[in-house]
Amino acid sequence: MCLESGDREETAACWEDRVVTVVTPYTIGGQRMALGLLQPTVNEFLNSVAFDAEKHTELGEIEVREHSEFIGETLRESRLRERWGAIVVAIKHQGGEFILSPSADTVKYKKRKPA
Repeated sequence: MCLESGDREETAACWEDRVVTVVTPYTIGGQRMALGLLQPTVNEFLNSVAFDAEKHTELGEIEVREHSEFIGETLRESRLRERWGAIVVAIKHQGGEFILSPSADTVKYKKRKPA
């Protein structure tokens, strides 16, 4: 991880060193301010879910690996809500594609066919 200071040479060095994530506080701050101005209710909701410890909610991510018990199951079959109270907001596939608000019949990851 590399924190971008605005210095182009430092940022270029991060990319040359194959840093996976570059954190840009100016961009993040600008996006948060814009969200607060343009969609204040959405901003308030995200803040309450992500940062309000008293609400006992957590916004997180779960990585489903190749040999997971969830491979090939629908969200309904995985019983994530019953088991852990989890609400699946999105699924991100390895290629980067997001499925937003997936249905209970969405298969999280399909079983790979043997080569």
